[in-house]
Parts: sequence; C-alpha cells; structure tokens
Amino acid sequence: MTSSGRRAPTFPTDDLAVPAPPSMPRRRRGTLLMPIVGIGAMLGTIAMMWTSGLNGARSPLTMILPVAAIASGIGMFMQSGAGRGLAELDVQRVQFIEHLGILGERLRGAAQLQAASLRWTHPEPSALWTLVGGPRMWERRATDADFLHARVGVGDQRLCRRLAVPPLAAADGLDPVSVAEFRRFARTYSTIADAPIALALMGVTAISVAGDQAGPRSLVRAIICQLAVHHSPDDLAIDVRADSDVIDHWDWIKWLPHNARRRSPVRRHSILVVDRGEIRMEIGAHESPKRVGCLRLHVAGQNLVLGPAAGNEIFARADCMSLAEAKACARRLSSSGRGQPVVGALEMWRSELNLDDRADIEPELLWETLGEHQRLCVPLGATANGTLLSLNISEASEDGIGPHGLCVGATGSGKSELLRTMVLGLIARHSPDELNLVLVDFKGGATFLDFSGMHHIAAIITNLSDEAYLVARMKDALTGELNRRQQQLRRAGNVADLSAYRALRRTDTALPPMPTLLIVVDEFAELLTQYPDFIEVFSSIGRLGRSLGVHMLLASQRLDESRLRGLESHLSYRICLKTLTAAESRSVLGITDAADLPATPGAAILRSADGTVTHFRAVRVTTPVSDAVADRGDYAVSRFTIDRGRTPSVDSNQSPAPTVMEKLLAGLKGCGSLAHQIWLPPLRSEPELDSLIRELPGSASMNLVAPVGVVDLPLEQRHAPLIVDVSGAGGNVAVVGAPQTGKSTAVKTLITSLSCLHDSSRIQFYCIDFGGGVLPSLAYVPHVGSVAARSDRELIRRTVVHLESLLRSREASTGHSGDLFLVIDGWHAFREEYGDLEPVVTRIAAQGLSVGVHVILTAARWADIRPGLKDQIGTRLELRLADPVDSEVDRRQAAMVPKRLAGRGIADGGDHFVLARPDCDLIRLDQGTAPPVPMLPEVIEIAGLPRSPDCAGDIYLGLGERELLPVTVDFATQPHLLILGDGDCGKTSVLRLLCMQLTQAGSPDERKLFVVDYRRTLLGVVPPTHLIAYAFSNVALAEQLSAVIEILEMRIPGADVTAEQLRDGSWWAGPQIFVIVDDYDLVSDVGDSLRPLMRLLPYAADIGLHLVIARRSAGASRAMFEPLLSQIRDTGCPALLMNGNPEEGSLVRGRRPASQPAGRGILIDGDDAQTVQVGWCPP
Repeated sequence: MTSSGRRAPTFPTDDLAVPAPPSMPRRRRGTLLMPIVGIGAMLGTIAMMWTSGLNGARSPLTMILPVAAIASGIGMFMQSGAGRGLAELDVQRVQFIEHLGILGERLRGAAQLQAASLRWTHPEPSALWTLVGGPRMWERRATDADFLHARVGVGDQRLCRRLAVPPLAAADGLDPVSVAEFRRFARTYSTIADAPIALALMGVTAISVAGDQAGPRSLVRAIICQLAVHHSPDDLAIDVRADSDVIDHWDWIKWLPHNARRRSPVRRHSILVVDRGEIRMEIGAHESPKRVGCLRLHVAGQNLVLGPAAGNEIFARADCMSLAEAKACARRLSSSGRGQPVVGALEMWRSELNLDDRADIEPELLWETLGEHQRLCVPLGATANGTLLSLNISEASEDGIGPHGLCVGATGSGKSELLRTMVLGLIARHSPDELNLVLVDFKGGATFLDFSGMHHIAAIITNLSDEAYLVARMKDALTGELNRRQQQLRRAGNVADLSAYRALRRTDTALPPMPTLLIVVDEFAELLTQYPDFIEVFSSIGRLGRSLGVHMLLASQRLDESRLRGLESHLSYRICLKTLTAAESRSVLGITDAADLPATPGAAILRSADGTVTHFRAVRVTTPVSDAVADRGDYAVSRFTIDRGRTPSVDSNQSPAPTVMEKLLAGLKGCGSLAHQIWLPPLRSEPELDSLIRELPGSASMNLVAPVGVVDLPLEQRHAPLIVDVSGAGGNVAVVGAPQTGKSTAVKTLITSLSCLHDSSRIQFYCIDFGGGVLPSLAYVPHVGSVAARSDRELIRRTVVHLESLLRSREASTGHSGDLFLVIDGWHAFREEYGDLEPVVTRIAAQGLSVGVHVILTAARWADIRPGLKDQIGTRLELRLADPVDSEVDRRQAAMVPKRLAGRGIADGGDHFVLARPDCDLIRLDQGTAPPVPMLPEVIEIAGLPRSPDCAGDIYLGLGERELLPVTVDFATQPHLLILGDGDCGKTSVLRLLCMQLTQAGSPDERKLFVVDYRRTLLGVVPPTHLIAYAFSNVALAEQLSAVIEILEMRIPGADVTAEQLRDGSWWAGPQIFVIVDDYDLVSDVGDSLRPLMRLLPYAADIGLHLVIARRSAGASRAMFEPLLSQIRDTGCPALLMNGNPEEGSLVRGRRPASQPAGRGILIDGDDAQTVQVGWCPP
C-alpha cells in the first residue's frame, strides 16, 4: 500500500509460533494400594488393643499413636501418585502462561505498528487538512496499489501476524486451565480494534449509502475529502448531481481543484455524487479491472452495515465529517492547489471586510460597521484548518498582539504581497479619521505605489537607497510626527495617551481627530545597513508609539539581529514567510519551521508575544476579478447544478480584469478626510517667484525682506518660504556653491524679489559680473544702476569706488534715504584681477550696514572669502559644494545636497532649500531709475575743473574718481612728486600741466623751475622769467646743476640760526626751486648727474627744494632701488602710477601698475590712493 516516493510505517507480518498447552498427568495403580494396606493394619491394631482388656489400653494416651498412624496413612493415600503429577502440571502451566505473556507483548507491539501504519495510510477525516500543502498531498497515483482506496470507518482488523499452533491432542487430555488461557489469548491477539476500514473503489461501479439523512452525507463527505486530499486533480474528477433543495449540502465541493466543472482537462477517473432521495457515489474508472456492481452500505447511528440494515453484521463504526470541516478542507485544498487560484481564502477575506458582490463600493457603509473588537484588526489569510486568520495590531490591553511587529521573507516568498494585503485590509476597514499609514520602501517603489492618492496615506516614501538627503528627511519627518502628536496631547490638557484622547474627543468635538498611525518600512535591514543611526528613530517609535498611537511594521528579506540593537523588545509580533536557512527562521521565530515552508508565495507563520505560532497562507489581493461583480458566477466560484453550463471562453481582445486591490482602491479613492501629510514632496522643481511674493505677509514687505525660494522643514512637516532679510545684521549676503549650481541665478532671484517689493527709490543695485553673464540681463530694471561685465574694467573699478564714496558721504551726513547694494558675482575672479579693491569692499561690508550700504557676493568656496570679509556676512546661502568639508553651515547636510540639481542648497541652520526661478516680468518698469555710476571723463580741461577756496595755492592735478572732485598736490606739505608710466601714457602732459600751474601761481621771485628734459618735450613750457636752466643733455645738466646746488647749500641753516628762524623759515630768502625731470631713465642711463642732489634731500623742505621726477614704469621695479629714487620714495612723497604692466610688481607702497587709458593714473598719497584723470593742458 505504498507508492513510489512515499513509505508508510512498517510492521511485522511473519507467523508467530505458539506452543501447545500442557497435558494432564497419568495416575499409577500400585501407588494407591500401599496407603490402604497401612491404614487397614493400623485399624486392626487398634481393635485388638481395645478388646484385649489390658489396663491402659483404652486410655487417651494409648489411642493417640494409632490415630496418628491412620491420619498419616490417609495423607499418604492422598499424595501418593496423583499429587506428584499435579505439581508438575502446575509448573508447566505457569511456564505456558508466562510464554503466552511474552508472545502477547510481541503481538501488542505488532498491533500498535499495524494500527499506526493503517492510520497513517488512512488518516481520520478530521486530520485530512494537515496533509494539504505537504508532501503527502495527492500522493496516490493510478499505478499505486492503494489508488482509489477510501476509508469508511473504524473496526476490527485481522492481526498482521498469524498464530502458528501445533496439532493438539484430545481436549480431555489437556490442562483445561491452559486451554482456557490459550483460547483467551487467541481471541485477544487475532485482531486489532478500532483500525481504519478502507474500501477499494476500483472494484465497484457504485456505492449506495442508506440511512438517515445526516449519516450518509457525513460519510460521503469524509470519503470525498479523502479522495481529494490523496489524489491529484489530474487523475480524479469529482462532480455532484443533487436536487435543488439539498444542493447546499454539496456546495463546498466547488472549492476543490478536482471539481469537474472548474477545469476542462479530461481525467482518467471520476467520482459522481448523486443526492436525489438516495445518496450514491458512481465511480468511473479508466482501464479498470473487472468490477462488481453496486456496493450497498447502511449507516445506522454510528454503525456501518454492509448491505441492508436488517440481517447483516455491523463491520465498522462509520466515519463522519461535518459540513464545516468539509468546507474548511476544501478551501485549504483550493488555496494550496498547485496552479489553482486562491479563491477560498480570498472570499473569506472579502466576507470578513463586508465586501459584498455589488459593483459599487460604498466606503461609508464599510467604515460605519467597524466594531470596537475589529479596530486595528485586519484579515491576512487562511490558517492550516481553513479558518481565516486576522491580525490585531492593538496593544495587549486591547486584546491585540501589537503595536509593533516584524515581517521577514526571502525573495519570492510573497512578502510584498502580504504587506499589500495588510494595508488594503486596514484601509477597507478603517476611515482616514481612524487610521493613517506611512508606507516606506527603501529600495524600490512598486510595493506601495498603487496606494498613492488614498486619503489614508500620510506618506509614501520610495527609492531611498541612493538619496542620503531623503533618508535624513524621513528621519526628521517621523521624529516631527512624534513631536506633533505629543504637542496635540499636551494642548488637549496633558492627556496621557491616544485612548484617553479619543474618550475626551467624544465629549469635546472641537478637538481635532488623531488617527492611529501605522508605519510600514520595507527593506528596513538595508536601511539600517547603510544608515545605522536610523535605529534611533525606530527605538523612539517603539518607546513612544504605544501612548501616541503610532504602530510600526518592519519588513525585510533577511534579518541581521546585530542591527536591531535592543529593538527586539519592542517587536511584539513577528511574521515569517519562507526563509532560505533554518538559522534565519530561528532568528525571527525562535524555531526553524519557516525554512520548511513550501515555496508557494504567501505561506507564512505568525508568532505572537506569548509564543503562540500559527501557520497560514496569505491572501493575494492582486488576484484578477471581473469588472461586473454580478457576472462573477464565472466562473471561478459558482453553485453546482445539473444544468449549469461550461465556463464561457474569454475574448482575447478583452482588456484584463482589474485585481481585487485595484477595484477596492478605485472605490475608496478620494473618500474620507485627507490624512495629515507628514511627508511633503521633496524639493525638486523650482517654485514660482510670483506665488512666493503673493504669499508674503503685507507687513513683511515694509522691511527689506524678500522670498527667494522654498525651504524644506521636515521636522515641522511643512515647506516654508526662504526669506532673505537684509534690513538688519543679515544685510550682507554671500551665495557660495560649486560651478553650475545656480549662484548667479540666486543673486538674480534676490534682486528680482526685492525689486518687486520695493520701488527704485528704496533700493538700488550696482552689479559687477564675473560669473556666467546672468546679471547683464537686469540692466533694464529700474532698480539697477549699472552692470559691469568682466571687460568693463573702468566701470568695475568705478562702481566699487563710487559705493565707497557714497558710504563716506552718508557717514558724514545725518541721514540717508534708500539702500544701496554692491553685487559682485564671482568674488574669486574679482579678487584676482582687482586685488587693490578687495580692502575697499571689505570696508563697505564692515561699515556700510549702518548707513544702508550692502554687499552681495558669490564664490565657489568659502575659503575664497577672507575672514575679515566673511565675518561681516550675516546671510549665507550655501549651494552644493565641490567638497562638503568646506561647508561653513553644516558639513553633514552639505553632503546630502542633491547633485545635478541647480538651485539646491542649505541655509543657515542646515535646512535644505530650492531657489525660485527669477521672473523679471514681475517688476514694474514705470518708475524712476537708479542713478548710474558716474564715470571719469576721458579728457578733462584743467581750466574746467571747479576751484575750491580751501585749495588756494595748491596745484590742480586732475579729477579724482572717488567723489569726482579736483585733486590737488600741495608741495608745501609734500615737497616731491614721483610719476611712473609707460610711453604715451601722459607723463609729459602731467609735467607740462605742473609747470604751467607753478609759473602761473607764483611770481619769479616765489618760484623758479630747473627743467631736465633730454627729449626736449617741455621746451618753451616754462617762461624765461621762471626758468633757472633747461638741461637737455648730460653735459648741460652737469654744468647748470652746480649753480643750483650752490644756491641750495647756502640755505642750509648754520649754527647761528635761531629757533624762531628755523620755525618760520626766515634765515634765508629767495624763490622755491622746482627740479622737473622728464625721462629720468635716460638721465640715469648716461650717468647719474642728479646724484649731487641726494645730500640736499634731507633738507628739501627747509631749503625750498622740490623734485618732480617722471620715469618709464618698464624696469621701474629695479630702478626704484637706485639711490636717488630710493631716497625720494623713502620720504613718503606722493606717486602717480599711470599705465603700466602689472608684472613689474609692487612699485610704491605695495601698488602695482595697471593698464589704464592715457592721462589716467593712481595717485598714491600715504595710505590713500585713488584713480585720477589728469587735466589736459594743450602744448
């Protein structure tokens, strides 16, 4: 009775030899005579003594001896012969009975093995469900000897071991005691009681079962379930024909995969149950041996009779199976059927959730029927006995096994499907006011995407594995939700927990709802592997979730216990699907059963906190259903009737039917109150600047504030406008970011936003663009005074100087109107090309806020901004950096700024933001324009310079760019002047201008000029009345200079000069002598004839000596170390640096020459320096 691949428990079948009972002993006649003779002799002796008359013969003592002899003789008679044989018989009898006892032990063991084997082969009907899904399901094939063998009850079966007894003598020769014991032994061990009785259905054409209505149906149900469990649907088909009034008794057969009406393939064998007044089982066998006719059975109470009830022997106690047990077994077979749709568990799931067959789903009816015992209780699937398993995630105090759980299953085990089933069931049973969900899928996104748009969903977070920023954002969002719930309980009067809050809300309807929140995190193990600190959030939820109504379900393919770090104590229930190893199963459940689960998706084990383990198979909510529920007689589930037709063919062009989940979600979508969104969409697209400006409060526009973007505040679960406030300490702004991160656009957005909120009289911008050419597009904006590109060198310098000039004028005045902004896009390039202006910008940033002058700059790195300037920056917008380590705001958050997204960064505090796209069309153009930066004219007539009474006696040099006012040289305080510049830069023009003004400003008695001009460019400039000498060669210079030196030496004070004379310079009289030297490089090259003047330079101011020397800047860095120039430079005299090559290096007080137009130079006077346009004096 075993088939290939399966083996029933074995039992012995050999014969057991039993010895014959012992015989009775034979009696010998000679042994009886001697006692009789002895007794006779003693009686004779007594008679003789009694009749002899002797004295004492009749005394009692005399009679004792004979009487004792007689008694001994009688005893000898009784024991003689037969007594010895009986003793031997007793020994043999004991040995025989003991041997029977030993044989009985053997037979009892054999009987137990035989009974176990029979029960294994033919299990009880109530235990059939345990075989479903296991290796014994559908184990019998058509080639097996036990094919179509079905158990019908239990009764007596012949013992597997036959008793071999030797031939026995006549019964009267055997020991009757032993014979009786042998017969009892044979009766006891020849059969076994309560053994399964099976019928071979292959040998009959039909079975008729009579009796009362309940008994036959109960027996046939047991037979059908046995056949369905042991035989494959490919080998056996089961159908039913019944009258309409009794069809409900057989409706459960629709769940069987063997149902002939569910599948069209032809089977080799069939069972047809006919219930039409009489219950018959018609057996259709293919290629079966010769069979007899109908086998008639009768069920009388619990007894099963073969044939009619009257006059036949009871051969078994009939099996029985209730309708509920049959339905449970059939449903389990349906859900475990290989290749069969899971319809049984799905129908139970739908029924539990009150999902009827109507096409339209009414959410109000579903949610209004929620009972308190059903709250947070969700059906998951069918258990091993076919009943529906529901998971209650409430706390133990509310008869649940929650609030937090764990779900682990290998790839392909159905973990994602189980999570969808659980979420869908909770949504179907609870309204959004009762339950909200946060669905997190760390690696993918397909598991929960279908639930987007449901009002229950507080957040759907997917694809986090490559986005560190999103993981940190989710951490803040979950932490923020815990904080929000704590605050809500506190505002309600320091309510202890969610249950107390709901009780209070029943009396105070003004309180906002606080739904239970379930957080489902798929692939949490991967999350903890990449971000171990996220365990802190899970631990916080585990600690606080019970009182705040926050539940958590963590799901993963594998479980690494070392990652949990104490979280296990918070996980009260665990669901484990198929695992790859027993160790994984043990780490989740404490047992290895999950490793032995079938590979069918959905097979799982639930372990509660008290250790209870429940096997179940999850419902598949992605099973397709018909669009029209009214037509679902289709055909997967229908009632059995005689005239029911075949399943109609499906149109191949018809669109696929929606799944159970799709249909339910479509009916519930948009229903109920929208859940509080704890996960707002991540900052991806650029917001509209117009909407940000409209949302700005009216009072805010009175100050210098401007929205420039949206900042993400996940901890507060909201997006807020990114406001830049430049009215206070944050008046100076720096935007720092790597190339192509949106620095220039950020500045443009800030300018546009401020310009939309304030008119051009309130704010004005002066821009320098060293960036990507974005700022020139603002040139037409009324608020923008000027925009200098990289090529506008003069305008760049003039812009900075102009702002510095305005700063000084405002400091000098008592008030100011409007705010000015110096905008430099590309600080590093500006610093490299205009290093001399960096201190000016730093001064503006340090001193300008108090008078309404601001600095806005951009840089690629914070290191490009020197500390002195960086300390003055109060508003910092940090875009993505090339190296997050350089962050001055938050290095950790800087590393999370997304790449490839311009305009993303972090503001002060580490909050991420996205900048708005600038829209200049929002700016009103019908308003006054900001004054442009005044520029130095290329040519300025010296006569056109305004004169100041404070500068009487000074020599006008030209127009200074700082305040566009005349610049003078006071030779009374600074006796010398040094002019450096390349050819055609205007050095000679400067000398000519000075010579003309010196001669015009004083009489010959006051000023005399000694001109050294080897190229004779100054010939005729000085009137003869003021000219001491005109040296145009080295020889002439040597001859003429000696007379001048002689005059000057005479002015050197001697010992007779008094202090008063030294104080007022009255010890000598005569004109001031000016030595004008053009092309000093020519003079020094042919011999330094001016060297004799060196000894007079220390007394120059006292003796009226003034040197004005002009030289080419080429080679000036070396020439400045010549004795005369070096001594003049050391006196701190003013210097005019005109056009030159910056590569010459530092020439005067750290200043380098620069490329400048003709007639323009930098006048250096002490620590002060400014560009001067030298006045033009025609030759």
